[in-house]
Amino acid sequence: MGLTPRLVAGVWVGGEERDIHFDYTNEGQGANMSLPIWARFMNKVHANPELGISPSDVFAIPPGHAYSCSAADSSGMDERNEPSGSVFDNL
Repeated sequence: MGLTPRLVAGVWVGGEERDIHFDYTNEGQGANMSLPIWARFMNKVHANPELGISPSDVFAIPPGHAYSCSAADSSGMDERNEPSGSVFDNL
């Protein structure tokens, strides 16, 4: 599944029969099978100006919520290369 402010799209790769499977997990897991399909789809979506969907679209912050980023650099990523100020930081 991939989310943008204006589009939700998912790619499912598999078979309905229980005996259909990959010999190795790395052959059939999402980053190897589904992600390239989703990326190609999104590239085509972004290339079509009639759709009005841009990679620079941003999610609106809901009223009453604040977002702050305290990254040490302008990338917004911390030393673990994860988004700084993540909701998971305090778990």
